Amino acid sequence: MAIVAGWSRLSARVAGFRQECLHEGRQHKRRAVHGRATILENGRPIHIITGSLGKLEREETRTYFSMPDTRPPESCKERNEFDLVPGNLISLIDIRIASVDLDKGYSLMWIRSRDRLPMSAAWLAVLADFMPAPHPESNKCTSLDNVLRVHKLVESEWVLGECQLSEYRNGYFHGDINMFAQDGTLLATGNQTALKF
Repeated sequence: MAIVAGWSRLSARVAGFRQECLHEGRQHKRRAVHGRATILENGRPIHIITGSLGKLEREETRTYFSMPDTRPPESCKERNEFDLVPGNLISLIDIRIASVDLDKGYSLMWIRSRDRLPMSAAWLAVLADFMPAPHPESNKCTSLDNVLRVHKLVESEWVLGECQLSEYRNGYFHGDINMFAQDGTLLATGNQTALKF
């Protein structure tokens, strides 16, 4: 599974990881492959990933989300309040906040790989996990679940994340992210639940 392999390559650069990846897959109705992977760290499950992959070959397409107008990444200040430990995952990612509306829980952020990773579902899965990052009340949450829907992959140095928190209740944040290439292509959409600590 591409997402599992990509996640493992990224996290393998973080010191102290000893990982195993157990995965299984099955075909369903000739259109999709369903899979599940469990990632273990020192024998303890730390991630469970499920996915359905496939497509129907049809020409018509419609995209209902449009990339919002915002400042280019070069004019946005680099985010540097994260704990940038050399070699950890966050140190490999360049995040620039383009705008934040605290009252509406809405924000726009540009993200790119410092290593210039190619565009892939695995890379977008990592980026989707940063949905809470722009808002100061949710930027240090613990992620509990993530959903990623990949729409179209095109190469782009920067990805614009359009983030919308929907609710904070009983210590949990819920929110959505739309991810766009610099040319406006909708790459993927996702949502997440995170626990505030």
